[in-house]
Amino acid sequence: MCELSNTIVKYRMPASKSKMINSTVLASVTFLLLLPNPAYSQQPANPIRVNTSATQFLGAQKSRNDQNILLSGAEGHIGNTYYQIYADVCQKTNPTDEACSTFLANAIAVETLDPTLVDDYYNPPKMFCNGLKGGRVHMANLVPTGGNAGALWYVELGSCDGFPVFEQNGCPVAAGVATATAPASGQPSCIVMPGFWDTKHEPQFGATAAIGPEPDGYIYLFGSLDANAPGANLSDVYVARVLPGDVTNLGEYQYWDGTAFTSTRIIDPVFNGTYDRPSVLQGVSVGSVFYNAYYKKYIALSAPGGNQLVAYAASSPQGPYSAGVQIWSNSTIGGLYIPIGLPARDTSGQTLVVDLSQYGPNNIQVVLKLFFE
Repeated sequence: MCELSNTIVKYRMPASKSKMINSTVLASVTFLLLLPNPAYSQQPANPIRVNTSATQFLGAQKSRNDQNILLSGAEGHIGNTYYQIYADVCQKTNPTDEACSTFLANAIAVETLDPTLVDDYYNPPKMFCNGLKGGRVHMANLVPTGGNAGALWYVELGSCDGFPVFEQNGCPVAAGVATATAPASGQPSCIVMPGFWDTKHEPQFGATAAIGPEPDGYIYLFGSLDANAPGANLSDVYVARVLPGDVTNLGEYQYWDGTAFTSTRIIDPVFNGTYDRPSVLQGVSVGSVFYNAYYKKYIALSAPGGNQLVAYAASSPQGPYSAGVQIWSNSTIGGLYIPIGLPARDTSGQTLVVDLSQYGPNNIQVVLKLFFE
């Protein structure tokens, strides 16, 4: 297995260590225009600019030790080992097979120096995190919490209409946190905790992204309401935070209400009279959020229309976020979704590797390298 310690550094050390010891829902994806949050009096300028003539198309992402078809590879690390966590994995006996010989709701692989190649721990791969309700578990970023431990946030998808959940996208039945432990060698272990949030009425925090620990000591979680929640869709982004030592304690989570982080949970925000306040992005389906050292901004990525990449920028995880800037498009490729930024591949932040999954083949079909100006 490969460690990227020569090219990737550890997370930025929080200023305070007083309490220290950082899943994507695929049910439906709605691409809309960004609506700035009315709670902010002025939307900041977007500084992001890309040298489009230098953009590199690196190809699809594959496993170099088996025939995996990989979908939605969120990045994470424990120590100096960097991973990608996949929402779904279709294992094929032969690359040309139409059917999967095995299908996993999630799996974990080790990044290599080539962003188009990962190393699997097993052939065929084994499930990384098992759900508690018999459904498919989709994970977000793996965030370090101290020593050889980490945390991930998940959404478990169950049957919507009685059909087997593996034959459809599924409906959220649980959302919460899972803990991970990395051994000296071999695949990390994962323990899924019982669901924290009501998937019918609360944002599924961490389903979009998890980052940190940040300089203030907190891990920040980004999530959206389920499409079936009252008046909601998957295109509004909410933020929560928690200290690394408290990830398994629901009572220690704080939620951005548009003005401050409080212990008050966000329930039915569309109908409680504060819809314009808690959501930090409205009408934008975000695939990932991360910190960029070059711009010194938090960047959220979206793939509207399925053939372009749009970036939003903010000085803090909770915003305010700028309007979107298109940083890549391709008229010959369609059906792209869940753009995952991989910032650890260039800690200067001047370049960014992004992977995008594609409907149809249902795998990470596009890996880009962007050069910021």
